[in-house]
Amino acid sequence: MKISYLVAGLSVLLLACSNGGNQGQDVFETTNDAFEGEDLAQADQATDIAKQSDAKIDSFSDIKDVQTDAQNDVTVDAGQEIQDAKEVETVERRFTFKAIGGVSMGAESVVLAVNHPGYFDFVGSMGGYVDLRYFTKVLTHQIFGGFCPMDQILKNIDHINEKDNPNVFCGPVKPDQPYEWKWDFNHWHADNSGGHWGRNFYWYVIEGLMYAYGNLLSYNPDNPLTPPGVPLSWVDDTTDAEKCANPVVVGKPYNYNAEYNPEGKYNLITFCDGEPDCGDHDKPAWLQCAGNYDPNAPNKHPVYIMLAVDYNNNGKRDYGEPVVINAFERFDDVGTDGCSDEYEDGKGGCLKVANKALAGTDPNHDNFDLLKNPGGTENDYWWEKGEPYRDYGLDGVAGTHDYGEGNGKYDMNPRIVPLIEHSARKFFATAPASEINKTDFMFDGGIHDAIHALTSAMNMTIPLRLRGLDFHMYYGLAGRPGSFWPSGKTKNFLADMDQIDYSGEGKGKNLLIAYGNPDATPEELFKGDGKHVGTAEQIEARLVIFMNMAVRRMPDPIIRKSTSYGRSYSSSYYSKVLGCRRNYGVYLPPDYDDHTNERYPVITFIPGHGMTADSIAQSGPLFGAFMAKGKLPLFILAVPEGQCCYRHKDDLSKRECACWEEKNDWKCVDPNCKAENQDDCKINKYPKDELVQECNSGHFFVNFACDRWGNKAMASKMRYEDSMFEFLDYLDSHYRTRKPAEFKVPVNW
Repeated sequence: MKISYLVAGLSVLLLACSNGGNQGQDVFETTNDAFEGEDLAQADQATDIAKQSDAKIDSFSDIKDVQTDAQNDVTVDAGQEIQDAKEVETVERRFTFKAIGGVSMGAESVVLAVNHPGYFDFVGSMGGYVDLRYFTKVLTHQIFGGFCPMDQILKNIDHINEKDNPNVFCGPVKPDQPYEWKWDFNHWHADNSGGHWGRNFYWYVIEGLMYAYGNLLSYNPDNPLTPPGVPLSWVDDTTDAEKCANPVVVGKPYNYNAEYNPEGKYNLITFCDGEPDCGDHDKPAWLQCAGNYDPNAPNKHPVYIMLAVDYNNNGKRDYGEPVVINAFERFDDVGTDGCSDEYEDGKGGCLKVANKALAGTDPNHDNFDLLKNPGGTENDYWWEKGEPYRDYGLDGVAGTHDYGEGNGKYDMNPRIVPLIEHSARKFFATAPASEINKTDFMFDGGIHDAIHALTSAMNMTIPLRLRGLDFHMYYGLAGRPGSFWPSGKTKNFLADMDQIDYSGEGKGKNLLIAYGNPDATPEELFKGDGKHVGTAEQIEARLVIFMNMAVRRMPDPIIRKSTSYGRSYSSSYYSKVLGCRRNYGVYLPPDYDDHTNERYPVITFIPGHGMTADSIAQSGPLFGAFMAKGKLPLFILAVPEGQCCYRHKDDLSKRECACWEEKNDWKCVDPNCKAENQDDCKINKYPKDELVQECNSGHFFVNFACDRWGNKAMASKMRYEDSMFEFLDYLDSHYRTRKPAEFKVPVNW
C-alpha cells in the first residue's frame, strides 16, 4: 500500500465521521449559471462576512491578552535541563497518554473531556455545535425565528399562506456574528457537505438533541419530550399520517405566549413539516430549495416538540403562523450595568434620563462583539445578573401561574440548566486554571459551515481569551500569514506531516483554526470549501493536524519503520452501564504483537452522527501506513459505538446494543452474553423492520433524558456518556495501553 493511495481513504473516513451516513461526496462539477438564486446570495453573504472578519481576526491580540502565555498553577522545578543545546525551563506534568477527538457529532469530545477533567492530555473538537449556550441562541432566535409581530399577522390573516408577501412573514433573521447564515423558520440553510442538510435532516438532528437533553423549547413537568398539553400517548399510539391528519389542539392554561398569544385567545396545535421535492441532492437546485418550507406541499413530518399558533383555526400551521418558544423569562438584554446605551454614563453606571444621542455609542463599553468585545454582556442573548427581567414565568404572561412565575428569581427551562452546566464554556469560565491546563485543546470550523460550527467554537473559547489563558487563533490551514502552517501548502499536509511543528510552544496550548477561503468561487463552495467537512485537501489537513498534535504532545513517542500497517479489530463487550452487549472498534499499531513489552497511547476517535464504530476502526490501517513509514508516532486507535441501541417494535423493553447490518437483516450479539470473547456469544438475526433505534441515529455521548417515545424510565439505561468511560476502562484492561506517569517537560511543551 502506497501513501498516495491513502488520500482517497482518508477523505472518505472524515466524510464518514461527520455525516449522516451519506458518503462519497467528493467532487461535483457545476457552472456559474447554476448558482443563481438564494443560495448564491447566501454564499456571497458568507464570503463578505469572512472578508470583514479576516481583518478583525488579525486583531485578536488586542482582545484582552488573547495570545498571552498560559497561567499554569504548577510548581516549576528549580533544576534545568538542556534540550537542543538551549537552556529551557521545565515543569513536572502528569500525562495520561489518552487523547480524544472527532468531527461534527464527534466534536462533543470536548464536553466529555471537561466533565472528566484531567482524563485526557489532548482534545480535538472539530466542526460541531460545541457551545451549547450559543446553540440555544441560534435555535430560538434564528432557526425558529423570522415571524412578524402578532398585530401584523392578524391584519393579514386572509393572506397567511402567501409565501412572497412581506406583510405575512418577516424573515430572514440577519446574521449578527461572523460566519452566520441568514435563517428563519421557513428558510433553513440547506447544504450537502457532511450530509444532506435539508429540512428533514435538520428536524432529525434537532429532535435527537431533544431526546438527549429533554425539550429545550418549553417545559412540561409531566414528561421530558412534549410541550405542556400534548400527551405522550398521542406520540406513542398514532402513526405519522394520523398525527398530521389529527393534530393535538392545546388551549388554556397551556397556550399562553407573551409574543404571539398573550391573552390565550388562540389555540396552539401540533403540526407537520417537511422537505419539498427538490430533485437530486447533489445539484445546486437542491441547495436552493431543500431548506424552504412549502405550505402547499404534502408535509408529512410530524412535529411534536413544539407548537404553532392557529390564528385562523384551520387545524394546520400556515406559512405566516408562528411557532411558540417558552424557554426563558423575558429580560432586557442591556448588560450587567442594567442600562442600554442611551442611559449609560460612560463610567459603568446609568443616567436617570435617557440621552438618545448616546444610542449605539456604547459609553460603558459593554456591547457584545464576538471579535472586538467578547466579554460584553449587552445584546449577548443571555441573562446576566443586573439585567431587568419580568418574573412572569416561561410563557412571559403574568397571572398564568406557569413555571417560575413570581418566585423572585430569573428562570429558564429547567432542561436547559444542566445543558449549560454540562458545557465546555462553563468549565472554561469557572474551573481553576490549573485544572484547565491539564489538557491541551484544539478546535476548528469552516468559515462557510452550514451549522455555524466556527462561530460556535469562537463563542465557546471566549472564557479562555478573557482569562488570559494560552489561546491562539489561526485563520487558514496553510499558505498565508496567520494560518496554521504559513510556509506550507494545504495539499502537502499528508506528505510533510512530520515536518510541521505541532508543539505547544510553536502553536499554542489551546488553538482554534478557521479553515476555508474567504474568496472562494461558487464552484469551490459547491465542492465544499470551508464547509462542514471541507474539500478533500481540507479534510486531510484537519485529520493530520489532530492526529499528529494529539500523539506528538505526549512524551517519549515510539517512532519506527515497519513493513506492517497494523490491524483493526471489531468486537463487543458486556456493558454494565447500558445493561447490554456493546459494539466497539480498535486499531492496533504496526508490530503490536511482536513488541509485547511496549505500551501505547490511546487516541479515541468519536464517530459522526450516522456512522458505526466498525466503519471507523476499519480505517485504522490508513494511519498505520504513516506509522510504518516513520512519519507518525505509534498509537492505539479506539472507537466507541456512536449509534443508539435498538428496540424490538413489538416489545420496546427488549433491547439490542451490538448489531450490524447484513443484507436485509440485523445480526445482533445476544445482549445478555457476558463472555469475554464475542465468539462465545449467540448471534441472533432479525428482519430490518423489526428493530428501531431508541434515538435518531447518533447519541452525542450524552446521558439521555428520555428515549424517542418520551419514556424517561429508560434514561437509566441510556447513559451513553458513562458508557464511554466504561469502554476506556475496558481498553486499559484488555490492551497494552500506556499508563499515566509524571514527566519533566518544557513549560511550553
